[in-house]
Amino acid sequence: MTDTVVIQLPVPPSANRIWRIAGTRLTKNGKRAPNVIKSPAYRAWQDEAGWLLRSQRPGRVAGAYDLTITLPKVRIDPDNAVKGASDILVKHNIIDDDKFARRITIERDDAAEAMVVTVRSAA
Repeated sequence: MTDTVVIQLPVPPSANRIWRIAGTRLTKNGKRAPNVIKSPAYRAWQDEAGWLLRSQRPGRVAGAYDLTITLPKVRIDPDNAVKGASDILVKHNIIDDDKFARRITIERDDAAEAMVVTVRSAA
């Protein structure tokens, strides 16, 4: 475990492009509901980001944490980057769960070449 993890990742797709509807499914009570799946673009981003994350060999921050996301000059709403960054951190066991976030800060750095995700222990 560590107090701070800094990771460079590609910018995720917009939160508006993460999910797709693939037909319908039956719910437990027998009603039809949309079958929502991860979009191909989001799955591809998760694969690429996962390989890059593993290659950086980050540590793990347990419990409460502060998250800072620094975005390069790209056309994405800053708040849309939070979902992708949080999901990849949980998927690769860098954080326990995104519900433990105490503070989330999003900033832009026009000189940055990639998204920089910094996780600091808030304990």
